[in-house]
Amino acid sequence: MNFYRNVAGLLLTSAATIPFGFATSILLARYLTPEDRGAYALALAFTILVAHLAQFGWASASVYRLRRLASDPAEVVSSSLLFIGATSGVVILLCVAIEPWIVNTILRGALPGVFALSLGLVPFVMIGVVMDNISRGIDRFAIGNWYRVGVVLLTLLAGLGVLVFHPGGLIDMLGATLAVRVALAAGIVAAVVWQTGLSWSFGLGGVRTALRFGSKNYATALAEKVRERTGLFLIAFFLDPAQVAFFAVAANLVARLKPVTEALGQAAFPELAGLDEDGASGFACEVSRQSLLWVLSAGLLLGAIAPLAVPLLFGAPYAASVAPVLILLPGAVLVAVYRVLFRYFMAVDMQRYNVVAQNCALVVSVVLNLLLIPRYGIAGAAVASVLSAGVESIVVIEAFRRQSGRGVRELLVPRRSDLDVLVLRAARLVRRVLMSRGTAGDPASGE
Repeated sequence: MNFYRNVAGLLLTSAATIPFGFATSILLARYLTPEDRGAYALALAFTILVAHLAQFGWASASVYRLRRLASDPAEVVSSSLLFIGATSGVVILLCVAIEPWIVNTILRGALPGVFALSLGLVPFVMIGVVMDNISRGIDRFAIGNWYRVGVVLLTLLAGLGVLVFHPGGLIDMLGATLAVRVALAAGIVAAVVWQTGLSWSFGLGGVRTALRFGSKNYATALAEKVRERTGLFLIAFFLDPAQVAFFAVAANLVARLKPVTEALGQAAFPELAGLDEDGASGFACEVSRQSLLWVLSAGLLLGAIAPLAVPLLFGAPYAASVAPVLILLPGAVLVAVYRVLFRYFMAVDMQRYNVVAQNCALVVSVVLNLLLIPRYGIAGAAVASVLSAGVESIVVIEAFRRQSGRGVRELLVPRRSDLDVLVLRAARLVRRVLMSRGTAGDPASGE
């Protein structure tokens, strides 16, 4: 397993997905009313929350089983598909049983069909997340990379089809999103199974280990997803749907910085899981510094262009999104460190620190959103998001310092070598890709 090859591949994937995701965000803002744009954001937020509720930490547990326990890949894939089918079915039935409460409280009186389409997305989102993790666990990052590109590219194309060429509305866009996820879920399952095969025998010991490991991560991951979406749900509760759209656009723009930190963290997790504690802590420091370097650079650029670019690209009403963008940017920097340490504590099976950090952050988020949104609107939600991100980062940094014995400077202050290594490795990968394409196109190659 080559860490820098995988990082470079994930970064190139992120670079490819950013313009597609950005274009989709503009498309939705231009062709849906602010109210429908807000409803679409709420529907997807609800889908992701339910998918994580049903996942029970299985995605990260799959990587742990493959890398730390050296489990049979065919058995991991087969048990994962059965697990997804069972848990998603149970959670969907529970949601159907309380549909009136969900529609009136979380989705805020959404149009008929929004609830059904949101729930229909759940198992296919779960399949994508779990199979993406398994592809990393078997060192086939390219499978997950193509899946991620497919999600944003096909969603954009589907949006063009149902909103521009065949003018539709919110329900059409949700239906197109569901169709994309179904097709891509089938594709990534086929690609992973091609590499691993399937197994009809399941080791109960491995499944119990996965559930035990996943349960430790479950509370943390669920608390994180709830915290990230608390502001959106409470904006819908206290304010009008258009304000949900304005905040969703701001959060979506700042989230464009997240793939950088996610690329480093995702590539690091299998490596961290294979190292002893001292080696893992040193490697975590290196990845954290590199992550900060990238996010600081990208964040400064976004902050400089947002005041002019947002209303120009999204439309005049979305000038209201500029202030939340600027407020949210420091939170993206804080999250860069947290995401690395989150995976470090997962890899060394000390997830109690992640649980404490996320639950502290969730409490702060709920309290601050309840206090600030009624008074300051979406700017108050942005402040709550940044402060809660600060809480989770401080908790894990202090826990890491005490547990590893490494200083904060080693963890947070980038070095020239960090940039040199990333640039050098990425340049080598790009050169190899270009050379391989040139060879493939050469008639002398015999292809």
